[in-house]
Order: sequence, then structure tokens, then C-alpha cells
Amino acid sequence: MTTSGEAPGGDPLGTTGRRRPPGAPTARSVTPVRFGPDGGLPAGLARIPARTGWWRGHAPTRSPAWFGPAVGAPAVNRFDLHQRSASQPGTCYLALGLEGVLLERVLRGVYTDLLSERDLARAHAVTRVRADRDLVLIDLVQALSTVHRLELAAITAAPDLAVGPHESVYPATTAVAARFVAEVWAGAYPEPVDGILYGSRFGPAALCVALWDTAADALRWGRTRRLTIHVPGLDAACQRLGIGLLP
Repeated sequence: MTTSGEAPGGDPLGTTGRRRPPGAPTARSVTPVRFGPDGGLPAGLARIPARTGWWRGHAPTRSPAWFGPAVGAPAVNRFDLHQRSASQPGTCYLALGLEGVLLERVLRGVYTDLLSERDLARAHAVTRVRADRDLVLIDLVQALSTVHRLELAAITAAPDLAVGPHESVYPATTAVAARFVAEVWAGAYPEPVDGILYGSRFGPAALCVALWDTAADALRWGRTRRLTIHVPGLDAACQRLGIGLLP
């Protein structure tokens, strides 16, 4: 078995395990994000039009509509509010494309060019979700340094697994999230803000959202599917990441 992402003889390996002709096109993604003035907002914010489709990656046995952590619990994910109070929002993590799900949930920095469809289906599910109104987000993609005075390294640091059981494994970014929530609550922005837009630390072009539960009522969840080749767009996402998908 080859591990180079190509079938024997040098032909690119299609993500279903079949040979794909060299140069064969894949579906292309176009971002709906409108940054700052392009979305009628000041720099530092971004607008996502209503009905934009997002992907939620989660365990097959869990509901996709989880905004964590639980009240009073330590932060688990990058932009969670650490030991949040009942008045502070929980956070649900979404990806604009399936590349974001693969990078943030499946691969997590593990370098491989082949994935087993059987293993994916066993451990991972995805649910399509849309909001029935525009979402306004803190822009940590284009205006990260110029408006928010942050560096990419500050929001992409690996988790600190040596912390105690009641501490956040992401101390820097949970502090950033708390700062933004405090600013929003203080009325620092011209419109209500629904969360944080950021790039995956494993591939910054894969846009993700840490969405606050203040937007929960606007969300319309689709059908949950196991993560297999039958999920629309998975084949193309794997190809763009240079990953082959085997049975």
C-alpha cells in the first residue's frame, strides 16, 4: 500500500480509493464572509449572510446542538469561557467547509495522507446547520492584528496538557474570548455579536466559528450523518487536503 497519496505508478489517488485522472477538477468553495465595510460593519467584525451553510462535527452519539462548557466547568475548547456563569454564553464550534471538520476534529495535527472511511464513520458525524438571520462575528481572520492587536501565534497555540484539572488547557484564547464577551456586553460594537470567526490552527484558510448560544434560536439543524463518502463534499474536501479515503 502506498502512503504517498498516489496510486502505484504515480496516478493521484481519488478519495474513494480509485484512481483520479491527473488535473481532474474538484468542487471549489467560495467564502460567503463579508469583512468589515464589505458587510456594512466596522473593521474588526464580519458578517455571514442568513442561510449560509455550516458544518458541525461531533460524536455520532451526541447532539450537535451543544454549547459548552457546562456552567462552572473548566474550558475544554479554544474559545470557551472558563468556568462561565449562567449569564455568560456557551460556545458551539462550526466549520464553513468540511476541510475545517477534518482538520479540527479528525486530524488534529496528525500527519497522514490516507484515512479509513470505516474509522471515520465509527468516530465522527456531521450535521449541516444554517442560521435564519445574518450572523455578526468578531473577525480574527483579516483584522486579527490591525484591530484586535493579536498575533496568529496567540490564538493558535497548542493546548497546555500540563495544567491542573480545574484550569483551562487554552489559557490565552479563553482569556481572549472573555475579553470579547465583556466588550459585547458593554456595548462596544454597533450590532449584537454572535461569536468569533477564526482560521483553523491546522490550516488557517479553513474558516471556523465559535458561536455563542445567544444565536441558538436562529439555528436550523439538518440531518446528522456519519462521516462517510456519502456526505456531500467530503470527497472534494479530502482531495483539496491531499488525503485519500479508503474503505
